[in-house]
Amino acid sequence: MARNRGRLLRIVIVFVAMLAYVAVFNRAPKRPTNVPYRAVPIPVVKGVLWQSCTYDAEKAADHCTIQNSDGQIMYDEVFVPYDDGPAVQQPDLCITARTPYSGDDRIHLRNGRVLIPVSRKADLTRFLDWLNGKRAQP
Repeated sequence: MARNRGRLLRIVIVFVAMLAYVAVFNRAPKRPTNVPYRAVPIPVVKGVLWQSCTYDAEKAADHCTIQNSDGQIMYDEVFVPYDDGPAVQQPDLCITARTPYSGDDRIHLRNGRVLIPVSRKADLTRFLDWLNGKRAQP
């Protein structure tokens, strides 16, 4: 009888620990008031980034914003495809958080394309080329 109680107690402790883990680590991040509703939360080591993009048909360009977990704007400019292809039109501007190379200076799309800020195109292209094995050094 005491043996069954010990086993039951261990099961209850493990169950409570699992619930606590889910409650603490599986919460949706709190969206700051200045972050647009369409922004996608991107988990990073120190919190979350908020990323959003729109296609400007007149300029044939993608305008994207990256904000930190407090809502401070890190980038708010035209982003260009890393692959040097054409701008991504609105239906394909689906941001994904599921990528091994997420960062605070690039946006990954569900279709596999990566957008980078035009102001950092040269250095980010070198870095991503290195990351993808296309260069020996960054």
